[in-house]
Amino acid sequence: MEAFPRTKELYELVLNKKWEKMKKEISKEKDIKQFLQPISIHQDNIIHLAVHSKEEEPLQQILEIVDSNMRPSFTSSVNAYGNTVLHEAAICRNYKAVKLLVKSNKELLDMKNDSGETPLYRAAAYGNTKIVKFLISQQGQRVLSFERKVQLKGIHRNKKDGASILRAAIQGKHFGTALELLKVDEELAELEDKNGSSLYILANIPSVFKSKNQMGIWEKLFYHCLPVGYGHDDSIEKIKEDKDPDIESGLIQNLPAGSDQDKKEENGKSGRIYKVSYKIYISIWDVIIRGWSVAKKIWKEKRASELAIKLARILIKNDKSFNQKCIQSMYEDRLPDEKEEKKESGNPLFAAIRTGNVELVKFILDKYPQAHEQTNSKKQNILHAAAKHRQKEIFKLVKSKEVPMVRLARQTDVNGNTVLHSVADTEHYKGGARSGPAYQLLEELKWFKRVEKIVPSYYTMLPNNNDMTAYEVFEESHKIQHKEAQQWIKDASQSCSAVVALVSTVVFAAAFTVPGGNNDKNGRPILINSPFFLFFTISDKSLCPVP
Repeated sequence: MEAFPRTKELYELVLNKKWEKMKKEISKEKDIKQFLQPISIHQDNIIHLAVHSKEEEPLQQILEIVDSNMRPSFTSSVNAYGNTVLHEAAICRNYKAVKLLVKSNKELLDMKNDSGETPLYRAAAYGNTKIVKFLISQQGQRVLSFERKVQLKGIHRNKKDGASILRAAIQGKHFGTALELLKVDEELAELEDKNGSSLYILANIPSVFKSKNQMGIWEKLFYHCLPVGYGHDDSIEKIKEDKDPDIESGLIQNLPAGSDQDKKEENGKSGRIYKVSYKIYISIWDVIIRGWSVAKKIWKEKRASELAIKLARILIKNDKSFNQKCIQSMYEDRLPDEKEEKKESGNPLFAAIRTGNVELVKFILDKYPQAHEQTNSKKQNILHAAAKHRQKEIFKLVKSKEVPMVRLARQTDVNGNTVLHSVADTEHYKGGARSGPAYQLLEELKWFKRVEKIVPSYYTMLPNNNDMTAYEVFEESHKIQHKEAQQWIKDASQSCSAVVALVSTVVFAAAFTVPGGNNDKNGRPILINSPFFLFFTISDKSLCPVP
């Protein structure tokens, strides 16, 4: 028998959004604690599911029935994942419910779920920027660091496995939310976990940067005309500015004691006429975007790209590790150990090269010119990386820097491999741009010859630690592809021969076939007296070879 016999009935009321009837059913119950019992397989109770309506009314109705002394226990109840009602409201973008819950029970702000995430962390992970700003604006959610800088309360900065709140936002491609977090706590950019920094995560998302957008001429023109939008909210519904007085006042009034950020906020309130004009401009585009799916798609791409670029610049600026890595690269001369191998996996520059993130590579090299000479744990430089991952645009970018190229082109890694050896290696080969083994092998040969031009002649024949030159490695690693290419050409030629034979047969038959057929009695052509027959005879004879 069910622990709570009315589970099915209540779940159906929630499912069908019959909130008034649900309110009546709850008011009939003498023991209100019964409604803390789970009614779903995820151990959600009635109040958890009420916030999924994305409306304030269902939650408001339940809290009105519940006695004020019992509200904390109601709102603090958790489901199978340890999520409180505030966690669920933050996830499903129910802003009004979030405000109501915080007003009812402020202790919810610091409660963590089973993964060690606070409601603020969950809101950031799901890109609910407005909720993030509201939760941050609450009293005590920001503190002063040792350097007297404002930052998020420690409980919000990381979850149980060490992943930062900034990384969660970036991983979900919520770049606007990430920017809002950095406005409050710029030191979040320096946090790292076992999987690397936030910049490393961004380096592994090359599709959001402009260099990866494949557009036609008209799409590109429209792309440049579209506005990015007002504020940092990632949702299409928030293209227009949507300020809440509670958030704006809370962000200023609830600053930690000793902070001077309130003055900065006041100084930022300029250009109101421009803001009003821009808001009208945004409203016009808002109508176009909502009514035209193509425009909406392009707008999302542009917004993500612009915010990602802005975020990348901030993260690169705050990443102090590049100077340290450059110094280590210049002075270390030893084999990598296991710890270094793991650390290497979190290198933003080499991650950007591997994924073909051209824009990010440009930003890093512009900000830290010494990064041109940075090497990984195998002593491979950025030219090695671009060559082995077949990143032609990045190779071209690095090649254009003449001064560092003098050294980069002649460096060898810990295995004695030159840049040309890296091209010959197929470990990171993912197939060419064209289908067919023969075409792919041709692309590989062209790439090998292209890289060979920038390598000094002495290094083209230099053997590695396995006593193999780049040419020998290329032949060995492409042996299977070479056989497949030979078979592919053979099959293609046989197919072509069959087609030629078929066409020849048809042409030959057509040459000896009389239009209209022959008379069965005398064998003469039926259309012999027709002028068209005369034309056919003359044209047919003209095709015959002259002896």
